[in-house]
Amino acid sequence: MVAAAVKRKYGFTLIEVLLAISLLSMLMLTAMLAYSYMQQNWQRTKAAQQQTLLHYQQWQLIYDVVNNTYPKLVYQHAPGSQANNQEYGFYFLGEPTALPR
Repeated sequence: MVAAAVKRKYGFTLIEVLLAISLLSMLMLTAMLAYSYMQQNWQRTKAAQQQTLLHYQQWQLIYDVVNNTYPKLVYQHAPGSQANNQEYGFYFLGEPTALPR
């Protein structure tokens, strides 16, 4: 009769299972929110980096155009004028609208 009175329990109770499920759910929710925040932060950083790179490329293009453009001072004789009456001007080979915006 003593052997019959000692009865072992196997498994988990309903309360333990519900508690474990609720803790895992809260952990999953926290992980999903952190992942969402990191993804948004990544997108913002990526967009800012691309915008900065675009501005740098535009600045570098303008810098190269300005540094590689050498103005030349020229003069010409007006028809029918004397040699001491010269008109000066700048010589620039290119389109005035060729600079990028």
